[in-house]
Amino acid sequence: MRCVGDSLRFVSIEGYTTVHSRDMVLCMWTLVIPSSSSSSSSGDQWRKVGEICVGRLREQEGFKNARLPTHRPPTKPMLSSHEDGVVYFMLSDRHKGEDAAKYIYAYLKEP
Repeated sequence: MRCVGDSLRFVSIEGYTTVHSRDMVLCMWTLVIPSSSSSSSSGDQWRKVGEICVGRLREQEGFKNARLPTHRPPTKPMLSSHEDGVVYFMLSDRHKGEDAAKYIYAYLKEP
């Protein structure tokens, strides 16, 4: 989670318990706070502002060229503090520990 302008952003991994990690989705959310002049009484709401399916991410040329592992699920997502829409995450092998982890990033686009 981090501040972006005058709003909050949050990144999540949906489908973390799915059988195939390719079906997982990295999602980016923004907290929408209605202005005091707004007539809406629904309060604050999280709105999805970007997403990418892990399977689609693995199909990208850069992922293939870097020879990144396709059997590891993404973990520990973090929003970039310098580039809006960029999410960093880790691909780790639970049997080898974090010393063997690969750190990568993805640009999350509007859904």
